[in-house]
Amino acid sequence: MNLYELHLCAKLFRISNPLRDFKPEFEKMRFVQSASRLESLAHKPIVLFSGAYIIGQGLVTLPFALAFSLRNGLPHSSLPQVAFCDPRIASKLQAFLSILDYLESIGELPPGSRLAHQEKLLYRNDGSKKREMVEDYPAFCDRAAKDLPYDISLALLAA
Repeated sequence: MNLYELHLCAKLFRISNPLRDFKPEFEKMRFVQSASRLESLAHKPIVLFSGAYIIGQGLVTLPFALAFSLRNGLPHSSLPQVAFCDPRIASKLQAFLSILDYLESIGELPPGSRLAHQEKLLYRNDGSKKREMVEDYPAFCDRAAKDLPYDISLALLAA
């Protein structure tokens, strides 16, 4: 897996696994993903992105999907449009931001997309818990990076 796939994996494991000392064996995993596009437009924007991690010969874990609508020709999503294996709202929110981060880092979404989506979450704030989670997201990313092997963690934290 590449750096971005590993970081997404670490974030999703951190979100869905409450065990404090759990350490997944990242070297035994692979990432499967699929992107559906709106083929009728010239720039073929993404409308659905899904993925999961496979451990060993076929144990599938951390499945997710995120749907997008077009606004001014750009893909846009919202919290109700994410499906994640952990249905708690706190987990969905962190998974939503993590998937957006991943898609932006691989060039699937324009720069600043995650921040724009994050601002919308804060604008429609319906509780301080959600605000705290959104504001804690950068620190959460650092904590997840530290779950990875040391050399990969250093590369992520330096980026």
